[in-house]
Amino acid sequence: MYKYSNILSKKVSEINLISITMIYLEKPAVFNPKFTIVSCFLEYNGSFLLLLRQDHKSEPNTYWVPAWKVWEWENIDDAMLRELYEETWLKLEKLVYFKEVFVCYPEYEFIYHIYHKKLTKMPEIILDSTEHKSYIWRSPKDSLDENLIPELWACIKLFYSITRPTKAVKAVITNELNEILLLQRNPKTADLDNWDFPGGLIEYGEDEKSALIRELEEELNVKINIISLGKKWHFFRPKDGQWVDVQNYNCKISEGNILLSEEHIAFKWVEKLKIREYPVKDDSFYDAIS
Repeated sequence: MYKYSNILSKKVSEINLISITMIYLEKPAVFNPKFTIVSCFLEYNGSFLLLLRQDHKSEPNTYWVPAWKVWEWENIDDAMLRELYEETWLKLEKLVYFKEVFVCYPEYEFIYHIYHKKLTKMPEIILDSTEHKSYIWRSPKDSLDENLIPELWACIKLFYSITRPTKAVKAVITNELNEILLLQRNPKTADLDNWDFPGGLIEYGEDEKSALIRELEEELNVKINIISLGKKWHFFRPKDGQWVDVQNYNCKISEGNILLSEEHIAFKWVEKLKIREYPVKDDSFYDAIS
């Protein structure tokens, strides 16, 4: 039986929860859930949404993600969409299911389902003031410094630090002149306004090519043909202290005209020999062009 609190023993002991809450990745032999909870990491630009619970709620003045009980007449997918709407007024589709964990308090036990949704633009959040006081956006690393409900701390570590890969895919897109497409990052949504290939992190459950197709539809509003496998490179991400391994793919635009998302402010078609004139996040970027 794999008990997740073993991984989190340092942090759990710091907040004196080791004898209070246990989270299991596999269903314990003796487990009698009182209810089922759905939850969602609602993510934008590397941060996810945290809601501050009202004084009269259980676990008052603590942060958690949009989450609550599944009613007996609904399935977990419908319950998650309903909770997101009730708690944030966001109507969303196509959530990504991550996994279930099994939470044991001394007084009761429950099943906890984890979903994920990556947003392409900053949403307008409207809270139900009877449920929550306020909200914040935090990176996975910074969120661990907030006053979180006990099981959320473990789920953040599970989703972001252990099973979620820090791997990315990028598209080296060329046009009929053999120029390469570069995008300039939006300084409002990124650490720097440097230049990059289109692409992004691989989400849980995706393969590289599926992730690349999704990222280019989100960032450029185009469809692509993947021509061949490109080179690998890496960069350091200061906001969470992690290295990201990147796999390039050589591509062509097959359908659509470029329409940038909020993540970028400009694009240019650049001759290969002139790419070093553009500032990028890591010098290994330059050597990764086939």
